[in-house]
Amino acid sequence: MLSTLMIAASLSLAFPEVPVGPVKPPEEEVTEEQAQEVQDQLETEQAARDQAALEQAEKERAARSGGQVDRSGDRFSDDQRDWGYEDEKKKKSYDRFQLRALATTILPMRARDGSTGGEFLIGVRGELDVRRLSFLFSWDQGGVTPLSLSEPLADTSYWNGLLGASVWATKHSRVRVLGGMSALSTSREARFGPSIGTTVRLGVPVVSIEGAVIYTPVGFQQVDARGELVLRLLIFEARGGYRARWVDTSRSADRPVVEPTGGPTVSLGLIF
Repeated sequence: MLSTLMIAASLSLAFPEVPVGPVKPPEEEVTEEQAQEVQDQLETEQAARDQAALEQAEKERAARSGGQVDRSGDRFSDDQRDWGYEDEKKKKSYDRFQLRALATTILPMRARDGSTGGEFLIGVRGELDVRRLSFLFSWDQGGVTPLSLSEPLADTSYWNGLLGASVWATKHSRVRVLGGMSALSTSREARFGPSIGTTVRLGVPVVSIEGAVIYTPVGFQQVDARGELVLRLLIFEARGGYRARWVDTSRSADRPVVEPTGGPTVSLGLIF
């Protein structure tokens, strides 16, 4: 028995103890440079996430406030977004309110035999646009000649009052479709008739061209057409072109004396 214990003790001294259970690998030592690299990578990823969230918030704010975003999804620069926002505001300001007041005249053309082709006219014209609603009023007084001091004006007046809509409009261009009433009056009588008309203006900030026509089919017959070159500086406006008017009052028993009128037209006025 004693010999058996001595043999077991000698064997335990001769062989190392073998651990039982899972063996953990030895831990590797992490250097300071490796730890700094991991920290930098984490900070870079967090900064990228923050930047993406900021850009998404800016895109949503730009969409709500009228800013512009390019097709790739990246927001334009602040200057580009601000310019686009201001341009959109200016683009939409044209149809809120616009008032135009003009003094007009038609100079009759003189023929080779010395006679004049039609009567001399002076008048006023007003145009009002409130959003898409448009109103046009004009009054013309007939005359003998602009050089006559003894009898500068005749007894005949022409009136047009039309209301309608701007079917197409930008800041410097507008197309109106109008309807209303026209009248021809003297000291003896007045004739009324329904009228339809249209005006077309195409232009840029300073220069534009405009054409208009008014037609009265019954009551008395009238065609009033004009084409003008328009120059605008701030609130001042000057126009020059050609205007032709044809009036038929043959259905009236005591009809006013009316001549077809055509000649150069000049207008000066203000626009607000």
